[in-house]
Amino acid sequence: MDARIFGNTAILLEDIDLQAAVGEHEVTNPFMVTEVYIRESGKWKLAQLTFSHLLRPVKMNSSTK
Repeated sequence: MDARIFGNTAILLEDIDLQAAVGEHEVTNPFMVTEVYIRESGKWKLAQLTFSHLLRPVKMNSSTK
């Protein structure tokens, strides 16, 4: 995970392999998760959450669950 703070804005990036059940099959796809937080009145609040599909091979071992 990579986290950076710019004043009252924090951006977190995480490169993940997401497993999902599609019908009777389990599939794994690579995604970048981007979270943007804004600090208001001293508290961090989630402003944006994005899952972006990546064009890279899956990193995780398919036998690991």
